[in-house]
Amino acid sequence: MDNQGNMLLLTILAVLFLVGGVGYLLIKYRRTNAMNQAIKQKDYEKILELCEQDRYKKILGLLVCDLYRFNALRSLGRIDELKQALDTAVQLYGGRDQEKILELYYHYFLNHGDHTYAQKLLNDIRDTGNEPFILCSEWSYQVIAQGRNDLFNDMEDAINNDTFKGASLGTVLYLMGLQLEKDNDLEQAKGYFETATQCFLPSAIYMTLCHRHMDAIDAQMDRLDEE
Repeated sequence: MDNQGNMLLLTILAVLFLVGGVGYLLIKYRRTNAMNQAIKQKDYEKILELCEQDRYKKILGLLVCDLYRFNALRSLGRIDELKQALDTAVQLYGGRDQEKILELYYHYFLNHGDHTYAQKLLNDIRDTGNEPFILCSEWSYQVIAQGRNDLFNDMEDAINNDTFKGASLGTVLYLMGLQLEKDNDLEQAKGYFETATQCFLPSAIYMTLCHRHMDAIDAQMDRLDEE
């Protein structure tokens, strides 16, 4: 085959590759949009149905489908099913995927008062061997579930040593704010909550909690000013 023939073949292959790639992205967009529309309409049974379809698992990936499924079970209040699904997922996934699931639902159950199941997930977190992840999770349990108020200096040292990044950093800042708030150092506490919000996505549970505490502090400080 001469050079002209080679160029024609390469051009055809490039076009086929481009068309195939665009087609894949279009299908993925449609699948994701169907999921998001179901969430918007609060049709969580529909989400569970879609997550069981092989075509959704193939395009979106098993982890993404599982995260949609977990959210649907949580929203439907089917907590026992959610726990069973999470226990299975912890065994199925490894590495960062497993940590993502553990981080998300450990903090969900911890902050919703199910400390027994949070403790179970904490044990799974300990098995990851990710020391910053483990330390952040341990401190979260100690402050939120056990009400400890003596960890501020240790947390400050860890932050100064760049132990945490991202959401874990924000979580530790939130825990520091809780301890300051408990000590009635309201202005300082609000500063920590406000700084913590810079580390979270808008949908994160700690974003909501930070704003809730900041609003409560503002209201309390207004009352104090009126007295």
